[in-house]
Amino acid sequence: MCHGLRLRDVPGPAVNWRDVWLICVHARPDSPLAARLSGQDGEDWGWGWQEILLAQAVDVLHVLVWMQTADGRKGRNRPKPIPRPPAFRAPTTSNDDGEGVVRRQGDRLTQEEIADLI
Repeated sequence: MCHGLRLRDVPGPAVNWRDVWLICVHARPDSPLAARLSGQDGEDWGWGWQEILLAQAVDVLHVLVWMQTADGRKGRNRPKPIPRPPAFRAPTTSNDDGEGVVRRQGDRLTQEEIADLI
């Protein structure tokens, strides 16, 4: 635990169960304790909204630089986005070639996708 405390010291003169509860409730968002309590202790751990926004900004900058190149003008070799944890990835579907296609907000749904939602 943080603050130099150990669970073996509970209950004791230095720390009681209320102190443990307060430490858990007010754990820093980037701490392993907060990750475990929120259920994000897997691949998602450490990805907060700041990291997501930073990754998005870097992806946009990569695309802006790419658009100024010969490949960008011809629409080939688009830069790959920074990998994100599964909880933050855009949902994908596959096209006729079997390749993954990123769905964006506002894209039309296929009849199969609508049937799955209903």
